[in-house]
Amino acid sequence: MRSHFEVKRSASGLALLALASMTLGAGCNEPIRPGEGRVMERWFQAQAFGYPYPAPLVDGSAVYFASGGGFVIARDLETGTAKWTTSIGQSPYAASPEIGGENFILRSGVLVTTVQFHTSALDIATGREIWRYHAPLDTIDKVAPRPGSVVVARIAADENTVFIPAWGATVSAVDIKTGQPKWVWRVEPTVPNRSGSYGVRISGDTVFATVWHSLNQSGTQAEAWLIALDKQTGQQLWRVVLPRQASGTMINCAPAVWQNLVIVTLVSGDLFAIDRNTQNIAWRVLPQVAANGVGAALITGAEVYDDFVYANGSDQKIHAYRATDGTEVWATDVGQLGSDLSVSSKFVYASNGASLHILDRVTGARYSGLEHPRKSVNYTFSSGATVSNGRVFITISDGAWSFDEP
Repeated sequence: MRSHFEVKRSASGLALLALASMTLGAGCNEPIRPGEGRVMERWFQAQAFGYPYPAPLVDGSAVYFASGGGFVIARDLETGTAKWTTSIGQSPYAASPEIGGENFILRSGVLVTTVQFHTSALDIATGREIWRYHAPLDTIDKVAPRPGSVVVARIAADENTVFIPAWGATVSAVDIKTGQPKWVWRVEPTVPNRSGSYGVRISGDTVFATVWHSLNQSGTQAEAWLIALDKQTGQQLWRVVLPRQASGTMINCAPAVWQNLVIVTLVSGDLFAIDRNTQNIAWRVLPQVAANGVGAALITGAEVYDDFVYANGSDQKIHAYRATDGTEVWATDVGQLGSDLSVSSKFVYASNGASLHILDRVTGARYSGLEHPRKSVNYTFSSGATVSNGRVFITISDGAWSFDEP
């Protein structure tokens, strides 16, 4: 089974060495030609080269980035100047220090992200590491047992608790101030073969989690689950086994929620909306093949904005669907995404590693396809974009970038 980093780097197009054509401008102008819109840069700050995954997080006058070498950096929102830098990547269980979680969480002055085999929490005032949590041992590693992997994990939190999915499969509810587990859900010991969880989402008193489960020892047959857990106790409320079998890690996303529907994507390209009240499939979009006859594996989830669902398809397009019934509204070519997309009131931001595509949220029209702001020829957009108060923030393999939303 390929490692998380191998799968994601391949999907993100990290080997692309295309010369970047600048799409920066002095102002936020409408495209001269379709797809060639400009953005106004606020700042670019060089960082240690690497492939950090977490999307930046904005809080007040600071924005938090991960960088190569396993560092978290607090930057001034207006200038990008570093306020503090903390190393969290080193671990006896991992050869690489890269920070592999998909997102940061910030609650009660505590910044949390996952790395590879641990989760770290930092004091946002000083950058000091407050605690480090290791998920329960991955059940398959009997010779040299390691904690469950949390690479590309999507964590979630309420005011007091952070919920951490991991291989094993487990979901841990951890006190955000102390790092002590309150409860741990895990696959029953009687369930054979390997399993893991990549993402969680909180909705009301429920934590929804995605789980992949191998049906044989080699992992050549696997299935995907959506589970619902009581947020206070971790008791499993229900489990839906989705009607699709394939191989490997079948489901690599956090659930999205719209009203009573829980929406997930499978690596196979399926998009499901599950009714949380009945556990029935409300609607489903089947895998789609690109015009060149190639279908791509999906390692990103869906996002919901207003009454629409936005998701990458196995045809390498971004699709907009009506949340009520899954009817397609538009579809635009962007390639295979390597990071979760983000959606604002105006645009959908989607990175395939080589380019950051900006699409009109309502029509799908391409505003721009941004490449490296300093014309580097060896780079990748390693994180998804974060949009906050008209500003966009994104991590590149060699830097942190901010520009005004068009």
